Amino acid sequence: MGYSSYLRPRFETISEEGIEGIIDLANLNSQDAKKIEADPELFFSLTYPTSDILKVIEQINVRFSTKKNSSGLFLFEGLKGSGKSHLLLFIYNLFSHTAIAQNWLKRNNLTALSLMT
Repeated sequence: MGYSSYLRPRFETISEEGIEGIIDLANLNSQDAKKIEADPELFFSLTYPTSDILKVIEQINVRFSTKKNSSGLFLFEGLKGSGKSHLLLFIYNLFSHTAIAQNWLKRNNLTALSLMT
């Protein structure tokens, strides 16, 4: 029995071209309302607070709301499909769409960034 017997992709990930499985930052300015990258509400509704996202939120909080030493650089390394572009889009949306980001943080019981309040 194959994976397709157990797994069903979300409807948001299916397009005429097939499965939309990757974040393409070039779609940020897309006028296509179906593109996840161009719709911060859709993006956050599909984003789960993974350990990498939690680490990024923590480091941003340390950087901007404490006197602790913190790097101003995030270096995302990994194989293709490991979530690097998703993290970059997450950070972009965190600062570009603060009200939507704050709602996402609250829904996931995460401390709101003092930078954004």
